[in-house]
Parts: sequence; structure tokens; C-alpha cells
Amino acid sequence: MAADGARSVVRAAVWGDAPRDTGAVAIRGVLPTPPDTPLDRMHEFWGGGRLFGFGPNPMSHGTGTNWYASTRRHPEPPEDALAWALEAYADFPAAVGAVLAGATPERTVVNTILESRHPGTLVKGRYVLVGDAAHAMSPNLGRGACDAMADAVALGEALNAHGLDGVRRYDKERLRPGQRARAAAAVARRLALSDRVGRVVGLAGAARAQLS
Repeated sequence: MAADGARSVVRAAVWGDAPRDTGAVAIRGVLPTPPDTPLDRMHEFWGGGRLFGFGPNPMSHGTGTNWYASTRRHPEPPEDALAWALEAYADFPAAVGAVLAGATPERTVVNTILESRHPGTLVKGRYVLVGDAAHAMSPNLGRGACDAMADAVALGEALNAHGLDGVRRYDKERLRPGQRARAAAAVARRLALSDRVGRVVGLAGAARAQLS
């Protein structure tokens, strides 16, 4: 079973392909305390090819903050990414600036957003793709971990019920849903980072957006 992530070694060797670089970067971090703004729900802002979101960190008993930013940009060290973000998001709401002001390089990571290609099948010989190895996707819909767990459950149930023949049933059950989620996440990424969103707009609890 290959559950070795977006840069799956097994998929590269057996399927002969590699993930695509989407041209976008994710900058993410954690604050030990919240900024000076209510954090009862997630907030996300789009504008000018940039995205910024933040919300309460449930693992910190309500005292911490998760935040993330994305734009079309090359990856760079956290120190440089934060310096760039402070300037690039200056026209976003004040709460965004407050989050970035509290961010530190030690609590920040920067990653290229990778997206897998359609594999055609999740099973080849003795190898089975699961999770990001099967459908690495943009994080814009928050579906990556969800679909990985759905893969694991479907594969386990198929093997328990049908033995090794279950891998074919798993392929039939999970290939299309995983690829649909990957494609939908790509559409969401392109929309959020589109220059069509000409001014900063906000989504509270992922509820609404306005294009201009």
C-alpha cells in the first residue's frame, strides 16, 4: 500500500508520474494567543490574487489561533515569507495585520501547493494508492485528510469482506470520488487566487464571497 504523500515514491516508481506544482504557495502558522478580534469561527479573505484565513485552534482550548495565507509565489524561508506577507496583506482587514504581527518564523511553515494527476487506477499489481498518493489536492476545500480517511475505511472494509480481491472493489469505489474532490479543490484555489476578485472580500465561516 502506498500512503506516502503527495511526493509518493511508490507512485513515481510504479505509475511513472509526479505531482504538478500549482504555482501557488501556502504559508501557515500558529499563534499561542488570539489576535485582538473575536474568534468564534473561521474567517477567510480573498483579494488581488491573495488569500488569508484564521480561526481558533481547537487543540489549544480556545486560547490559540491557526492562520494561513496563499498566493501565486515561490516558496521561501519563513522569515522572508512573513516579511513579504506583512507588506502584501497591508490592505486586508486589520485583524489580518494583527495575526501577522504576532507570527514568528519558528511557528510558521511554507510549502509549495502540489496537485496530483489523474492516475487512471488506484491499483497496479501489488500496489495500492491511498490518500495524497492517490489524489493530492489543493487545501482550499479542507478535503485532503477527509478523503484519505475515506480511502482507508473503504480499503479496510473491502479487504475484510473480499480478501485480496477487495483492492479492485476499493479502486471502483474510491477512484472517482477522490479525483472529483481534487478537481473541485483546484477550482476553488483558482477562484480564490484569481485577479477577478479585484478587491478584498470576506467569508465568515466559509459562507459567502463577492466577485468584482
